[in-house]
Amino acid sequence: MSIRLTARTRALLETSDLEVTLPELAAKGGWQGVFQSDGPVKLGLEIGIGKDPHIVSRAEASPDRFFVGIEHSQKKLDKVHAKAIRRRIRNLRLLRADVFRVLDNVFPDDTIDAAWILFPDPWPKKRHHK
Repeated sequence: MSIRLTARTRALLETSDLEVTLPELAAKGGWQGVFQSDGPVKLGLEIGIGKDPHIVSRAEASPDRFFVGIEHSQKKLDKVHAKAIRRRIRNLRLLRADVFRVLDNVFPDDTIDAAWILFPDPWPKKRHHK
């Protein structure tokens, strides 16, 4: 299911704090500051969130845990971001980045306690025959 981003949705995205940038993450002292947690933060991490709301469903099902979704594509990130806003998810943050460049620096040891990498449909499609 795909959604269109209306002007109203775009306005919601701009005022939301669910998407975090690398400078914001550094300024807040890491994930503990981003989530405003008193204790150590253990994260569920999804790498390559795509358009699927998997990470949103995980966050919704476990409101006592923290989740981070990383995606390189801003368009895909915006779609998941909009779904999270509509479901009023507060324990999720989204990061637009190339995971290969940021993984070691952004997620210190013992920060991640679960990780998911979900792959798209693997078989060739007609459009791939070029």
